[in-house]
Amino acid sequence: MQEDLSAQVSGPSTILPRGYLWIAPVWYLIVLAALWLIHWPPAWFRLSAAGGLLIATGTFVVVLSTISIRAFAADQQEPATREQLFLRAAWSDAFVPHLELSGFALVNLYDRSRLVQLGARYDLSERWTLAAYLSANLGAAESERGSLPQAASAVLQAFYYF
Repeated sequence: MQEDLSAQVSGPSTILPRGYLWIAPVWYLIVLAALWLIHWPPAWFRLSAAGGLLIATGTFVVVLSTISIRAFAADQQEPATREQLFLRAAWSDAFVPHLELSGFALVNLYDRSRLVQLGARYDLSERWTLAAYLSANLGAAESERGSLPQAASAVLQAFYYF
């Protein structure tokens, strides 16, 4: 799981173990106090700045609060759930000789999200092989697999053996 967000570790939180969520409102209050104490910008400017900062802080807190325990699990290099089902099927010489079809599914039994991959491999000769693979992360937007940024991918390969 790719992670681009880093911050100091502070405060207890099962959702955000780094405590990032709790620092944002504190900074908002500090800036709000500074806007209240200084008198140079006009009052309308200070009020609009405080309102815009409140909206930005609220958006920031809401976005960060959607991060679930998966971030902590990724830090610990542990799977988000241990209740998973792995299914695999393969068929050699499917329909025609030298065609192999295969597929697997990794199903999260907790949130029903799944990783599915289908593949086909055909031996053109003793030296040439063609292969194609399709994979997809399926599930609700807040599930383990459904929340991943890459929903689907396809790979085409050509192999030449010396």
